[in-house]
Amino acid sequence: MSSVSSAYFTVAAAASSCPRRTTCARKGGIMVSIPERYIVGWDGSPGATAALDWALAQSRGTHTKVHLLHAVLAIPPGPYGEVALDQGVYDDIAQAVLALGIDYAKEHAPDVTVTTERAYRGVTGALMDAARPHDVIVLGTRGYGGFMTMIVGSSCIQAATHAQVPVVVVHPQENSHPSYASAGPVVIAIDGTDLSKQAMQFGLMMASLLHREAIVIHAWTLPPVEIVPPSFIAADEAAAIAAEQQRIAAEFLAGWRSEFPDVKVTLRVIQGNTAAVLLEAAKTASLVVTGSRGRGEFRGAFLGSTSNALIHHAGCPIAIVRTEQPAVAKQQPVAA
Repeated sequence: MSSVSSAYFTVAAAASSCPRRTTCARKGGIMVSIPERYIVGWDGSPGATAALDWALAQSRGTHTKVHLLHAVLAIPPGPYGEVALDQGVYDDIAQAVLALGIDYAKEHAPDVTVTTERAYRGVTGALMDAARPHDVIVLGTRGYGGFMTMIVGSSCIQAATHAQVPVVVVHPQENSHPSYASAGPVVIAIDGTDLSKQAMQFGLMMASLLHREAIVIHAWTLPPVEIVPPSFIAADEAAAIAAEQQRIAAEFLAGWRSEFPDVKVTLRVIQGNTAAVLLEAAKTASLVVTGSRGRGEFRGAFLGSTSNALIHHAGCPIAIVRTEQPAVAKQQPVAA
C-alpha cells in the first residue's frame, strides 16, 4: 500500500469522549487521525458549490481545514495562428474564481479555515499532486468543464479511480436541506474480504466524527448455475448459502465494534445486487462508503461497477476509498 493511502488505515477513530477534531488515545493505545484537509475541486459551478458546502459542514467546530483547488489548463497556440492567452489573464481568472469560494466560505462557515491553491494543469493531476496523507478530496458531480449531457464529469470519475486518498462525491441538492445534513446513518459496503477493510475503517471514522449510526451492508447473490436459474436452487441449499454469507459478514465485523465503541454498528446481510441494495440504502443515508474495487468487480474496469452506479445515481454523498488489490504472484516458467 502506498504511503498516502496507508496513512488513514494505521489508526482507528476516537471515542466520543474525545473532542471531535483531536488526535487522542483510546483503550489499547490506538490513536486516531482524522482528516487534516478537505481538498475541494473548485470552479464556482453548482457541483463545486455542493462539494464546498459538504466540506464546510464537516469542518465546522473542528480544526480540519478546507483547501480550495482551482486547476487552470492553459490553451496553447492553435495551428491556424490563434494566440494563446497571456499568463496574467489565467492568473486573474484563477484569482477571481478562488475569491468567490473564499467569500462563500466566509459567509456560510466563518469559523472554518480556508486555504487556496491554483494549479496550471488538468484537474485530476492537480488533485493527485495536492493530496497529502490524511487529506480527503471532495468533488461535485460535474463542474463547468463537464459536458452538459453527462451526469458525472470525467475529472470526478478519474479522481475516484486513481486517488490515493478517499474521494467524496457530492451531488448538487435540489432543495435547501441536503441529505448529509440529516441524522441519517453512514452506510458502509463490505464484501467480507480484506478489500473492504479500508472502506470499513474510513466509514466508521466518519460515523464517529459525525455521531451517526453505521449501517454495514453485505449484499450477496446466489451463484450462477449452468442448467437451472437461481430461483430453482433447492431451498435448503439457498438457506445454507445465506447462512454462510451471514457468517462471513459477522466474522469480518468482529473486532470493529471494540475499535469504535462510540459508534452504533448494525449489520445487514441482504440477498440482492450490490449496487441496487446500496442505492436503496442511500435514500436515507447521510453518507455511503465503498471501496473502489470489490469481489466480483472486473479489475480492468475504469471504476468498479458498484462505485460507478453509486456516484451516478445515489442521492447522498458517496465516499470512494482506495482498495489495494492483493499482489499476484508471477508464474514461473515450466522447464521443458
